[in-house]
Amino acid sequence: TTVDGQQACVFHNRTDFAPSSGQGGAGCALHALAFRLGKNPVETKPDVCWQLPIRRTFREVERQDGSRYTEVSIGEYDRRGWGPGGHDLDWYCSGNTEAHVAVEPVYVTHEAELTELMGRPAYEELVRHCDAHLRSRSALALHPADPR
Repeated sequence: TTVDGQQACVFHNRTDFAPSSGQGGAGCALHALAFRLGKNPVETKPDVCWQLPIRRTFREVERQDGSRYTEVSIGEYDRRGWGPGGHDLDWYCSGNTEAHVAVEPVYVTHEAELTELMGRPAYEELVRHCDAHLRSRSALALHPADPR
């Protein structure tokens, strides 16, 4: 959406936003609302917002016996996921190096989102696999951006 010549989400408050309550400021109004209410942003934001940068895709798979099932994959939603116009999304930064330097891994910081997308039992299985992977890594295999 374009407001006053600037492209942004209609719920994105600008840096000069200062409500009379004194609470607020720049950023997503719905994200701020969640924290003000003591909720997770998953509860206040539209699905398309809280799911980012996680992408859930569905694929119908046909087995050799003719039966079918739906394969659900969860991965990163990069600019290509937005289609031909994705390269124009200057606000979309999950592919930037700076987006991959958090102290905690995504499966920890995005527990609520992943649980909502895949269910509690599947999330707990994901945690078991990710924790085992982290325990097995050699110091030689660490990426320079990985926390030490």
